Amino acid sequence: MAYDRLKKQNKSKGTKTYLKILKLAAFDSEEKVNRILNSLLDSQKEISFEKVKELIEIDIPVDDFIEIEIIEPNLDVYDKLQMIN
Repeated sequence: MAYDRLKKQNKSKGTKTYLKILKLAAFDSEEKVNRILNSLLDSQKEISFEKVKELIEIDIPVDDFIEIEIIEPNLDVYDKLQMIN
């Protein structure tokens, strides 16, 4: 998805930019680069090598990018279904 966005943003340099970002991931943190790219994609912000490198250099912990809330399921509904059968 990041590659597609980069190609859309700049047809002539999209591939080169993506390869630079991949190299950055290989030498720094693949997981961190992946989360940065997902964050930029989700927020509809422009993706650039400079932006990704800047976010890596800020050294924000990877866990700060995504916040997940897990809601406990209501098992009463399941129990009622079991009683019907």
